[in-house]
Amino acid sequence: MEELKNQIAELLMQKDYRVSIYRVGTIRFHEGFRMKNHSHKEYEINYINSGYCVMEVEGIPVYLKQGDCLFISPGVRHGFIVDARKACSVSQAEFSVTIPKHFEATIPFFTKKKAYYRIQDCPEIRCIIESIHRCERYTVEQEMYNELMKFSFAQLYMICSYYQEKKRDCKRFKILDRTEEVIQYIEQNYADKLELEELAKKFQISSRYIRRQILEKRGMTCSGYITMLRIGKAKKMLYDRSYSMTEIAVQSGFGTSQYFCRVFSRLEGMSPTQFRNLCRKGERENE
Repeated sequence: MEELKNQIAELLMQKDYRVSIYRVGTIRFHEGFRMKNHSHKEYEINYINSGYCVMEVEGIPVYLKQGDCLFISPGVRHGFIVDARKACSVSQAEFSVTIPKHFEATIPFFTKKKAYYRIQDCPEIRCIIESIHRCERYTVEQEMYNELMKFSFAQLYMICSYYQEKKRDCKRFKILDRTEEVIQYIEQNYADKLELEELAKKFQISSRYIRRQILEKRGMTCSGYITMLRIGKAKKMLYDRSYSMTEIAVQSGFGTSQYFCRVFSRLEGMSPTQFRNLCRKGERENE
C-alpha cells in the first residue's frame, strides 16, 4: 500500500499527466432500458446507486445491484439491460488518461490485464465520481478545478488499484475461497443444466458453502442468480424479433418456452411478448 501511495503522489507531480473526460454524471435509466453492445477508447466506470441491471462484457453477463461498481477497460465491448420492473440510477464516468509510460506497469489501475473489474460495497467511488462531475463543470472557468479534478481521479486510481491488489493477494495466499471460480463458471455456463451438488463436487467445496457465499457476494440465492442471468440473456434476445420464444428458451437455459414464459412473467410482471412489444415501442420513441 505504501508503494502504491508513493506512485500516485509521484504521478500527480508529472507534467505529462493529463485527464480528458468524455462523460461524467449520474444517469437514471428507465425500466427495461437497453444499451446495445459497443466499445470505446476511454475507460468506463459505473456505480449502481439504485435498481438492478445486467451488463454484458465481451459476451459474459454481469449482474449488478445497488452498491456494485464495474470498471471496464478501453476497447472492451459491453452493453446492458435494466430490470423491467424498476429504474436504475448509475453514477458513470468515461475518460482517457495520459501518463508517463512507466506508471502503466507500477499502478495496477492501468495494467488493463482484464476486460473488467468488479468492486462491491465501496461507496467512496460514488463520492469520487460526483466530485469529478462538480470539477468538470468548472474546468473552463478556473484552472484550479482542473487540478482538483486530476486529484479526484488519482483517488479513483488509488481505490481501484487497492481492490485489485487485495483480490490478487487473496488468491496468492489462498485466502479467497473457490466460490469465485464457481461464480465465474456459472456466469459462463448459465445456459447449460447446472446442478449445485455437481458444482460442489467439481470444485471440491460444499454446496452449503456455495449457497452462503453466493448469497453474500451476489445478494441472492444460487438458483435465483442463475435465473437472473438467464433472464438477462432472454431479454437481450427478445429485442431481436427474429428469435422465436422456443429459441430464446433453449439458448438462455430455460429449456421449454412454457417454462420460460412462466418464469419470465413471474419475475418481470409481464409476459415475454409484452416485454418485446414494450422494447419495440421504446425504439420507435427514440427514433
